[in-house]
Amino acid sequence: MDPFEVDANGEAWFHMEPVEFRLFPNPNLNPCLQARIKATISRLDLNGPAWLSAREVHFTRFKTHGRLRQVERAFPYVAREIRRLGTESTPPPEVSSDA
Repeated sequence: MDPFEVDANGEAWFHMEPVEFRLFPNPNLNPCLQARIKATISRLDLNGPAWLSAREVHFTRFKTHGRLRQVERAFPYVAREIRRLGTESTPPPEVSSDA
């Protein structure tokens, strides 16, 4: 199962938690499908350190610079999750001129 390709009736199968950037099955899916998704996450080590770090880098880059198109090109799954989480409309923080 590819996190950016699979969905069930328009619902993404894989979701991303936006603090630790871990993947988990969409809780709205049936338990059998959730179990298969969990197995895929485990088998492919999708919550391993390298994947977590990559998701964090791209999510943080968006939160800092507000450039969703750059995230879409580099890591389309993270861009989709930014939209799903409703964070794409959150502007980047103000940069102080005192620095």
